Amino acid sequence: MRFKVQLYDIVILTYAIQIDFFGKSFLAEYFLAIIGAIGQVQRASNVDKEKLFPFIVWLFPFLALAIDLFHGSDLLKIFKAQALIWFTLLSALGLYQIVKSGISLERIASNLAISILIGSYLSPNIFQAGAPWKFQVSFPLTILIVCMLSKWTRNSYVGHKITKSVSVLAIYGFFSLYLGTRSLALVIFLTAGLFLQSLPKEKRGLSKQGLNTSSFGRRSTLMKFLILFIVSAGTYSLYTEMASQGYMGRAEQKKFISQTANDQNLLVTGRPELVYSIVAIQSNPVFGYGSYPDGNSELLHKWLEFFSKYEIRLPYQNQLILYGDKIPIHSTILQFWIWYGLLGLVWPIYLLSKFFRGAAIVSISLLTRFLIVLGLWNLLFTPYGLNARIVAALTLVAIKSESVNSKNG
Repeated sequence: MRFKVQLYDIVILTYAIQIDFFGKSFLAEYFLAIIGAIGQVQRASNVDKEKLFPFIVWLFPFLALAIDLFHGSDLLKIFKAQALIWFTLLSALGLYQIVKSGISLERIASNLAISILIGSYLSPNIFQAGAPWKFQVSFPLTILIVCMLSKWTRNSYVGHKITKSVSVLAIYGFFSLYLGTRSLALVIFLTAGLFLQSLPKEKRGLSKQGLNTSSFGRRSTLMKFLILFIVSAGTYSLYTEMASQGYMGRAEQKKFISQTANDQNLLVTGRPELVYSIVAIQSNPVFGYGSYPDGNSELLHKWLEFFSKYEIRLPYQNQLILYGDKIPIHSTILQFWIWYGLLGLVWPIYLLSKFFRGAAIVSISLLTRFLIVLGLWNLLFTPYGLNARIVAALTLVAIKSESVNSKNG
């Protein structure tokens, strides 16, 4: 068992090694695909009916392929897009086999965080030199902190542990906001708020497993949405005050002033890709454009017309620098809709349903809560790329594991 644990540790750590072959991938994804395939063979031989994915999810890559063939997409684009989906599914199968072997989610996630940090030095991206905290350190450090707190509180819903963990997250979230990682800070605050919701349950009395079936009630669901709204509004107000007054530094103050000048919406100026994506979807909502689509003169005209109609001031030149001829996309849901039309919504809707089901599980760890919140954020505001597919695979495995554990009691 000890050898297997060490071997799986090494497998996860190979996420630090990127392979650039018809698109980027991680060495770990190939190992996890092998582990997952072995697990599937063993499941078939044992007549095990437990499945990680339904049939529609396995069908989705073929639907995407059909749309790409319909549009005549380039072979390289098709290969890269198929890799995004297949590596997610196969990595999830491999990760689930590792979890089933008895290795904790916190250990897996911690190794993943270390590998991401190492990988940022082995294969640095173009942004981290100018902002190392935002694009190199913040994400893996956040995972490590969440893992430590999750391990400390797992299966032990004691009031003081919850409040201390929430306090640590709140302080760290404020620190992240101060350093300019707005999105990550919001995810941290939301995770802390949802974890705090479990505090009253401990006072009302728990079952032997530290569970409370009232979590399935409508009151609990409404409370979750209320927490999400309050925390989001509070984070926005806090950021607005800190940035406008210069508490986050001169650079962040100038950024805030430029993004809110002339009463512009911070969401639109902070994520301008949303505007470009929505206009592109309006032009072809049913069949999409195929994988990694290029813009065209017709779309450019519609973008400029849209900006003029709603008095939106977005520097188109900045998007050209970042995306070149590609349609600017910064949302998983909008990405698959633009790529594959209505059929493309199969994957993000599946993820969304799993995240909501995971949030409804009676007792889930702090790590799983964090992954669900991060997954929801990615669906709305993050393109589906290398890091997003890692998060998706790990989150699906975490939810499945928590679901099985809650049923077994």
